[in-house]
Formats: sequence, C-alpha cells, structure tokens
Amino acid sequence: MAMTLSDFPQPPGNNGRGLHGPAHNQRFNDPWDRWISELQQMNIKWMKLLDDAGSNADFSKELLNNGIMPIVRFYIDAPNPGRFVDDHRVDWPATLARYVANGARYFEINNEPNLGDEWHTPYPANAPEIVMDNWIQDAELVISMGGLPAFPALTQTSNPSFHSVNWYRRAFAYLQTKYPDRAQNVFSNGAWIAVHAALLNHPVDYPYDAVNQRDHPGATIFDDDNCLLGYRVPLELLKETFGLTVPVISTEGGVFAPGESGQTQWDSRYPPITKLSHAVNTVGLFQWMMDQAPAEFFGICSWLIFSGTPQFEYDSWFRVRETLPVVQEIKRMKSYTKKSPAAQSIPLPTSPISPTSPTTPTTPPPVTPATPANAAAIARAFALSMLNITVNPDAALYRKAKELNFGRPVTNEIYGVIVSGARYVVQGFDKGVLYVKEGDWGNVQQTPWLG
Repeated sequence: MAMTLSDFPQPPGNNGRGLHGPAHNQRFNDPWDRWISELQQMNIKWMKLLDDAGSNADFSKELLNNGIMPIVRFYIDAPNPGRFVDDHRVDWPATLARYVANGARYFEINNEPNLGDEWHTPYPANAPEIVMDNWIQDAELVISMGGLPAFPALTQTSNPSFHSVNWYRRAFAYLQTKYPDRAQNVFSNGAWIAVHAALLNHPVDYPYDAVNQRDHPGATIFDDDNCLLGYRVPLELLKETFGLTVPVISTEGGVFAPGESGQTQWDSRYPPITKLSHAVNTVGLFQWMMDQAPAEFFGICSWLIFSGTPQFEYDSWFRVRETLPVVQEIKRMKSYTKKSPAAQSIPLPTSPISPTSPTTPTTPPPVTPATPANAAAIARAFALSMLNITVNPDAALYRKAKELNFGRPVTNEIYGVIVSGARYVVQGFDKGVLYVKEGDWGNVQQTPWLG
C-alpha cells in the first residue's frame, strides 16, 4: 500500500515556513544557539542544509531537537552524469546512515540537472533519461537505508535548451516506459518531489493573474513555471503518470533578495524587488503557505539565511554589514499550523509542450475557491494584489484606516522610518497618511498627503 501524506514526517505545528541554510557544504560553525534562536523567533519549521561527508549531521540533530525539520542535500560539484555513490571522495552510504541515525529523513541526491553547470560533461540531448537511469537506483538505496529521497529539483526556466516543463514531461514519460514498477514502488514508499519555486517579482497567483492573462490569455504553469505555482507541474505529471500524490517541498526559491544595487526586476511588467518589497512579499508568501497551500505542499525554504561565501552575500537575509528588513517582519508574523485546503487540479494541456508551440487554452483556476463566507475578503485581497499591496488585517494602521474610513491602502506598510531617533511605520491611504511609532501601536497618527 502506498504511503499517504500523513506517513511523511512534518515538524510540530508545521506552518510551511522554511529557510535555506548557508551556501556552503562545510560544518555549521557559527554559534548554534544564536541561529536556533533566530530560527525560532521567525517560527521557521524547515531548514535546508548542504553536506559533505556528514559535516552537518550533528547540527541536523540539534534542529530536530528544537522542532525544525532538516532537509539534507548531499553536495557534489557537477554530479551528473552518475549516481551520488559514484563520488568516491566521500563514503556517502555511511554519511546517509549517520544522518538517519540522528533522525534526519529528507535527502536530496541531485540538484538542478536541467542546467549545464550541474554536469561534468557537456550537457547531453538525452539528459532527462540519463538522470532518471541513475536516480531510480539512488532513490531505492536511500529508501532501503531509512531515508526519503527527493525527485530532483529543477531550475524553473523556459530556455529552450533546459526547459523545465519539457524536462519534467520527458523524465516522467521515461520512468513510465522503462521503470514502471520500480518507479511506482519508489514513489509509493518514500520518494517526494523537491522544487525550486522562485516567485521572482511575480504575484503568488502568476501566471493566472490579470496582468499576465491580459498579455498571454489562457497561459498556465505549463507555459511558464517561473513562479510559486510552478511547484504543481511535477505533482500533476506524477498524478497523471502513476496516479500518486506525494509531498512537495521547495528546497530553494521563495522571494529572492535584491542584489547589490538594492533592487531587481526580472519581469518589467511588475514592480522590482527592493529590500522593503522583499520583506512584504515574503510575509505574503508565508501567509499563503499557512492559509492556502494544499496539504501536499509541506514547506518552502526561502533562499538564503546567510552566504558563508562572498558569492552569495547579496542573496542573504543576514549579511555581513546588515540584516534585511524581512527578518524583523517574519518575527512579527503569527504562526499556526497550515490549514491545508484541498488543492484545485490545474488542467493539463492536451499535447506535449515545447517552448515555441502554443498550449490549449484552459480556464485558469483561482488560488482559493471563493465561498459566500469569504468571497468579499478574497475579492479585496485579489484587487489589492493587482496593486502589488499586501494587507495585514491585524496591523494597527489598517485597523485605524477602517475606523476612520480612510479608503483603500495605496502603499504597503513602510517600516523603519526614522524620526528623531525613533522608528515609525507609515502607510498611505486614499484619504491621507497614517503613521505610528513602533511599539506604540495604540497611538496611530494621521496627516494629509499635502501638509
């Protein structure tokens, strides 16, 4: 009998909130108490770790002891083609056994094999098939030793050479053709799906949002998976191919921090990501995980807690010279166990997709089906999302605006405004600007737009 979602371990009070650990595979040498405290203050429930020869096995146990579920990627530079046990620098089976003995269960044994950088040979035309030949053996080994192996996460891309949706299609078709029984057994006994769901500067309902549908009517995630909802592509294909549903965890991705310039804009149709909008959008993402992510979407590990190497310094939340606003905003958030509503299936196109061929138009599903009880709230939220405004109905400024009938918000909350050494939160509404000193939430002040 196939494992059900409830058979897979989850952290206590799973809210779906996770972080990617440092971008190196060495031992987590920083004071553990400091980082455990930071993670707990943010109510982080999942943490991705990179490993080389058991370097973080003890830290993974410390995470588990503090209610945080580790996900361990066995780090091999350019692992393809080949199996992870072919890397003879490390006794990987012994490393796996050590982690399992410490309580870790989730393991990644490959990484973004649709990228040429993850191959130590030229990227081959039959990459999906080669990777699946090796993955099926590796997955069976991990399961036999008490671990839960990840179907490898891809880079979400529509680049014709590495197209992620086409790669997924070929991989699942190949498993169905060459390894039907072995693949069915692996996915029934512990395999799960890793993804790298990156929002970029897209809203959570992209590509079904009004802006994208205006430009690309009928577009679905099978046309463009560069978004949060792209996580559903491999889930839908697994369901179509083998009739199974397994957990999916985004082990990298989320809302990327702005680069050295202070803002990044991948898609010119949407506002750029700044330090402020990075915080606001990440809060919105984690709220979505608690309220709207379906049961099979266990968590998302946002990239990146800190770099540990100069290469990724500007990707980090905790930088050498500053801590990004997102940290404080996540600490302000409430935390509760994921509500896990039933997922709405996204219709599959009727023919294989190529980057240049149109798909059969489908009716885009809403992120949350509206019901009479919550239709008004959902309508407000979606309308505001078109303005790229995230609303926290419990926030002091929002409550005061309702009390004063100040109209709709026209800006997001702006934190860290310094006046005479004190920090204020500011937000603009149709009828004026509200502001409040941090910590003095009952004393909201107002001012007209033009004083």
